[in-house]
Amino acid sequence: MMLIVHAGCMITGFTIVTTGAMVAKFLRARTWWLKVHRRLGLTGPLCVFAGFVMAYIMVSFYDGDHFAVRHAYMGLLSVLFAFMTPILGILQFRLIEYASVIRVMHRWSGRITVLVMLVTIISGLIFANIIRF
Repeated sequence: MMLIVHAGCMITGFTIVTTGAMVAKFLRARTWWLKVHRRLGLTGPLCVFAGFVMAYIMVSFYDGDHFAVRHAYMGLLSVLFAFMTPILGILQFRLIEYASVIRVMHRWSGRITVLVMLVTIISGLIFANIIRF
């Protein structure tokens, strides 16, 4: 059950983060794009964090050896990027004199977040023997 909740939170977070990125990329002409992008960009990382907490609890119940596999490190990297990206997004509006530099960092951080999360999900499916090579 904990594995299903963990996977569900992570996949939901990934979907929300990716949707937020797609809104920013393809719907900028709409007047509402930034409001939706912000909401998705803050909700997605919360789902990812919930999935991370569930993984931590799940490992504690089973063997307690956290970060024993590569997937765990990828998960931590996913959480860090998932939170760094919206922080950069907020900072570009707060630190106006650095906005252009922070905006580039935010965009690249978002792209990397989606990629790292996708790789993490695939590695989790491999680790759980759902995908076999």
